[in-house]
Amino acid sequence: MTRGLYESDFYSWTQRQADMLRSGKLETADLANIIEEIETLGRSEESSLESAYMLVSMHLLKAMFQPQLTTPSWGQTILHNRLEIAKILRKNPGLKAKRESLFASAYADARKEAAEETGIDLGRFPDPPPFTREEAESEVYKPGRLGLSRAELNAQRRRKPGGTGVAD
Repeated sequence: MTRGLYESDFYSWTQRQADMLRSGKLETADLANIIEEIETLGRSEESSLESAYMLVSMHLLKAMFQPQLTTPSWGQTILHNRLEIAKILRKNPGLKAKRESLFASAYADARKEAAEETGIDLGRFPDPPPFTREEAESEVYKPGRLGLSRAELNAQRRRKPGGTGVAD
């Protein structure tokens, strides 16, 4: 009966399963679907983190390659998604180990999205990224008209031990 409820009324299924788990009735709980739903929740958080990295990366690329077209909404989108990244990582510290791979995957998508949105050839957007994952997460890093010029960013990086400059 619970399998049918899972397929026909998901909300009621969740409530029934929660009641069974709370009362310790594991033998009557729909364990296969409960496991599937728990795994799906984890993948959803991972996907949300990757999506936020993609949006930050795309808008950073647009600001670098079309600074004359930068709008306040680009800065707002970057800030919103940086805050989202921080919130996801705060609530899901287990995702910290996946940040680099998620950022790399997100950047690959961001290049394509930026090329499509700007009309700039995909090959002009650098690979690897012209900014680090840490910079993508940082509220301080703002290229083009969003903040520091590329020359100022390069100068800042040269002053920092181990810093790398963005190619002009």
